[in-house]
Amino acid sequence: MIDTVKVKIGDETLDIIKGVTLKEVSEKYDDSFKHPIIVAKVNNQYRDLNYQITEDCEIEFMDLTSNEGNRVYVNGLVFLLVFVVKFLYGKKA
Repeated sequence: MIDTVKVKIGDETLDIIKGVTLKEVSEKYDDSFKHPIIVAKVNNQYRDLNYQITEDCEIEFMDLTSNEGNRVYVNGLVFLLVFVVKFLYGKKA
C-alpha cells in the first residue's frame, strides 16, 4: 500500500504520495502564476522546492510577484555575486 498525505493548497485538498517534492506538486499550479514558482510556505515555514512532503500540511506557493518570492530571488543573486567575487579575486576580496 502506498503511503499518502493530505495537502491543502488554497481551497483544494489533495492526497499525494508521501515523499513527493514541492517542485513536483507545484507543476500542477504553474499556470496559475504569472512567473515561475520559486518558494513555498509549508505550515507557515518557508521551504525550497526540493523539500519532500512527509506529513499532512498546508502549502502556499509564491512566485516573483510576491514579496517573499522576490526576497528569495534577490538573496540568491546576492549569494551568487559574493561567491563569484571570492572565486575570481580570492578569499580576501
